[in-house]
Amino acid sequence: MHENVVGLNRKLNSSRRLTTTAWVVYGLSLVTFLSLAFIPLSWVTYDHWQLQTITTVNPFLIRTHLILAFSCFALLLLFGLLGLTMKKFPAPWVALLIAIVGFPASCGKYAIDNLAPWTTEAEIRSPDNRAYYFMDSSFLQGQTLAITRLKEQTWLTRQMEVLGTTNGDNPRSWASVIRPAGTPDPDYGQLYVSSDKTMVIGIRTGFKCYMSYNFQSNHFRGNSEKETDDIKGISPFILIGRDTEMNPADVKGVVDLINSHTTNNNDNGYPRLNVLEADLNHPNIKVRSLAKEFIEIIKSHEKSPAAPPSPS
Repeated sequence: MHENVVGLNRKLNSSRRLTTTAWVVYGLSLVTFLSLAFIPLSWVTYDHWQLQTITTVNPFLIRTHLILAFSCFALLLLFGLLGLTMKKFPAPWVALLIAIVGFPASCGKYAIDNLAPWTTEAEIRSPDNRAYYFMDSSFLQGQTLAITRLKEQTWLTRQMEVLGTTNGDNPRSWASVIRPAGTPDPDYGQLYVSSDKTMVIGIRTGFKCYMSYNFQSNHFRGNSEKETDDIKGISPFILIGRDTEMNPADVKGVVDLINSHTTNNNDNGYPRLNVLEADLNHPNIKVRSLAKEFIEIIKSHEKSPAAPPSPS
């Protein structure tokens, strides 16, 4: 008799534990799916239509959140099926409803709300001892690039001050900038500090520089109709110091680009003559020699007859 009572108590306790576990999982799943649906990956603030700040969520938390959501989905399906077939868990239809309706709905809203989130492509600490970031937001043919500076960071989010934005797609501007030798070539998004330690240089791919920020004069360059604000006005040797060796692949790429330039091309990546003439006084003898070569090629183009306009 005593053994029967003990066995019954064990079954009751086990049933209670399973019931408690099930409802905890159901509640946790609801909270996880709702937060997935309503917490964005990034958000921004504006002042008079100008982008002021970008806030991004800690990437580790995003990955953890997604893993938790998929785990809850799997557990709900398991609890629902076991509840229906083996009567192990309570309210199996509730578990299946949350899994089959709640999870896809939250994933759908998550995807729609984050079609063009801001992502951090590169980070650098400059001589002014502040952290700068290469930021990107893109969807289909709409792309915006930005240089930002750290404003506030917690374990949950990072808020950055936007120093300037430029277009990644047309209309766009970019300048050829030769990087130092031995520079790793990541797939996308690079930040460097200029040789005179006054600027942050944002390179999208290879030697193509899309934006820069002078942290001493608070001056941003990107895509602009104003010559002093357009990125094409910076020197291709902005990263090269007195004793710096140049990246051979970048040198070849820029030489090939200048050689292939015609009047039908846009002037993206084409160094400006007045900038190159100033580089003839650069302290690096190899820079002076290459600047002279660039000038000779450009002047030879100017002497050549203009190519006929391309057919529309």
